[in-house]
Amino acid sequence: MERGTCWLSRGADGSPPHKAKTAQPKRVRAARDELELLRVLLGAGLQQALANAREIAAGQEAPGHVHQLRVGLRRLRTALRAFGESAPALAACEPAIAKVFRALGTWQRLRYLAEFVAPRYKRRAVHRFLMALKPAQDALGTHNDIVVALARYRAAAEADPRAWFAVGWLTARLRQTAAESRRALRHVDEAAAFW
Repeated sequence: MERGTCWLSRGADGSPPHKAKTAQPKRVRAARDELELLRVLLGAGLQQALANAREIAAGQEAPGHVHQLRVGLRRLRTALRAFGESAPALAACEPAIAKVFRALGTWQRLRYLAEFVAPRYKRRAVHRFLMALKPAQDALGTHNDIVVALARYRAAAEADPRAWFAVGWLTARLRQTAAESRRALRHVDEAAAFW
């Protein structure tokens, strides 16, 4: 709904990169314990990460979306490392988030470099190379969505045991999307270089 509203108001180009926002000060002050504080911080980080991941997954991203997605993931990792002892199940998500963070960094460094030097090379060759990057972008976006959803459902399971069904399904799906991401990144390695 939020993305659709943005697209309608801005045209087909999607919404601009979603930058970090400070967690709501009232909620931070009102947090009764570290677990509640962690939930507030994760909510702020997830809002930023998901908004940018949606644009990337929809193929509407501007260069800043990947960067802002990585900023959101870095904020999630920081919150989990600082307060993860209060929620071990959530803290267990940090290594998976770190993998996505690193993979996005590699893809971002590669895409930006390709775009920087593109005017020096044949347009078709550059276009073919950038198109070879797209499946990896899509696979990483899907994997990130699963990581973020898994963190949310694990947090929800503490209050609602029905959420454990989603945790089980997402955990199985996480293995699959990780494998798909690895395959997609291997195809990027095999893509014909234009330089």
